[in-house]
Amino acid sequence: MPSVGSQIVVSHVLPIGTAAMVFRWMTGTPYVVIVHGMDVGLAKTRWMKRIVAGMVLRGAKVVVANSKALEREVREEFGVRRTIVVYPTVEARQPPLTPPPYEERKRVRGPGAGMLGAIGPVNLLTVARLVSRKGHVRVLDAMALLRRQWPAIDIRYDIVGDGPYLETIARRISELGLDDRVTIARDVADDQLSDHYAAADIFVEPVVADSVDREGFGMVYLEAALHGVPSVATDMRGVDEAVLDGITGILVKDGDIAALADAVYLLAMSDAERQRLGEAAYRRAADEFTNERQLEKLKEYL
Repeated sequence: MPSVGSQIVVSHVLPIGTAAMVFRWMTGTPYVVIVHGMDVGLAKTRWMKRIVAGMVLRGAKVVVANSKALEREVREEFGVRRTIVVYPTVEARQPPLTPPPYEERKRVRGPGAGMLGAIGPVNLLTVARLVSRKGHVRVLDAMALLRRQWPAIDIRYDIVGDGPYLETIARRISELGLDDRVTIARDVADDQLSDHYAAADIFVEPVVADSVDREGFGMVYLEAALHGVPSVATDMRGVDEAVLDGITGILVKDGDIAALADAVYLLAMSDAERQRLGEAAYRRAADEFTNERQLEKLKEYL
């Protein structure tokens, strides 16, 4: 439990927050709790956990949420009144380098379209742990649908990550006959991620709704944005703060493969739309999600 001055800052409700609460009872030392989506979801799985979590959160000097959606949930579910939203920042993970002019990006990696020839390649990217809720299989199914409907579009898919869902994803790739279109990079260091983002035309991560293991926000959408790459994501609370529908990307209904395919098709077919969304995404990530901008909100509490 890190301390700041004469108070304690904890990053989990249970069990670390419980210790901070007991310490306050014993010594009077105030504490701040930083909450995340999964953290709060787990605290709601059992009635006793919910009761203790409520005591911890209501006893905090302030509860720091990483999205407005999570802040609302904490207020509504646990009766917490002292809350603020501090978004994750991207400065440390991906330095905000100004993207090259869009015409140069197109020349290097963007889709090209002849009057009657094939379109592409269109490069999709997902950076995520290989677990079911990240939506990798949804992307594969959308690719298969697009290939049936629009065979002239050459869509490639770069998956970066590792995890227990690897075999399931690999099996689905084979079942759909996409072995020559999909690559999985399992051991990618943080300083190599930039190369994958720079090679992408569309970042796509249609996460699956889950009441416990859920996507509270989505740092990867901002990392893609810093490279001028628009995102396609699921329309759900929290994610809709990382990706602004029609402004920095496209949000689709949870589980709607046809809508996902349509969103990819729209961006694949329009350089102008990818440019518009990608440039807006870059400006927003570089301007709003900085340490200075977000940590300023904490000054009065620390």
